[in-house]
Amino acid sequence: MLGVPELWRYTRRGLQINLLQEGKYVESNMSPNFPNIPIIELVNEYVDRTQREGRSQAIRAFKLWVKENLRREYPPLLRSCTLALKRNYVPAI
Repeated sequence: MLGVPELWRYTRRGLQINLLQEGKYVESNMSPNFPNIPIIELVNEYVDRTQREGRSQAIRAFKLWVKENLRREYPPLLRSCTLALKRNYVPAI
């Protein structure tokens, strides 16, 4: 066991978040690190868009979503997620 409090995995089903609770990982539908963000839906949507529309289109759409919804609350989120998309992180399916 890794022992980290929150573990993200991307599988064929999409993003899966697991939280460490009483020594075991339990699947969760949200991230305590991003409590007011539908992170699973966002990751799944923008990974899919990257594959369908290309990286540039997906990055532009993601930046717009962050600007309209989160820019003031989570400024580092825009930078880190944009870097992941630019590095062409597309999970093996």
